[in-house]
Amino acid sequence: SVEREGENSSANPILCIYLAREMNELGLYGYEQRFLIKAISNQLNILYDKPTLFLDYAEVLLQLRKPVLAVGFINTYITRYEANPRSQKLKMQVLITAGLLDEAEDYLNTITVSPSEKIPFKYSILSKKIQTLLLSRMNEELGIAASQEIPSEIDSISEEITNLRKEQLSLMQEWLNEDGAGVSSQDLMTLCGSLIREKQIDRVKELIDSYLIHHEQ
Repeated sequence: SVEREGENSSANPILCIYLAREMNELGLYGYEQRFLIKAISNQLNILYDKPTLFLDYAEVLLQLRKPVLAVGFINTYITRYEANPRSQKLKMQVLITAGLLDEAEDYLNTITVSPSEKIPFKYSILSKKIQTLLLSRMNEELGIAASQEIPSEIDSISEEITNLRKEQLSLMQEWLNEDGAGVSSQDLMTLCGSLIREKQIDRVKELIDSYLIHHEQ
């Protein structure tokens, strides 16, 4: 029978871990989650032998768009077994995905990764801040259109977006210089799209040229 979440499982934990990995390869994260639950809640307490199951489960929760729950599992792992590069990078991912940007910035200052490895996280935080501000500005504009009131916050929001966009552009250039091969094409194209809308075509050309240097066949 299928055990409910939170109850002790009698299923073979090694088999459950193997099946979970198979489900991950297939992109079936819901099934992966179920098999990991069975392994973690097994009566044999396999977590003593395989504590990284905490991180495996957190990664599944991230895939299932449950980053806040994932933070709890990562924190449990760090408290019991101390932080390592995998747990630190994963925690950064879930904090950013959850929109906990202040916490993410604070944590970024404490993790033991190289400066070049911090750049993608800094970039993701900036992108998330800009997305949040763009949504706020759109809501302000919709409210004004409905009430026909004089805009109050739009100018300040737009100014903040402009400043963050400059910082984002500078950081992308730094990322290309430090680790051009590791730059996300999606991040680059999103930024280029924004710059094109702002008619900064020369900037777009510079970024794409820098990117192609590291990705030529």
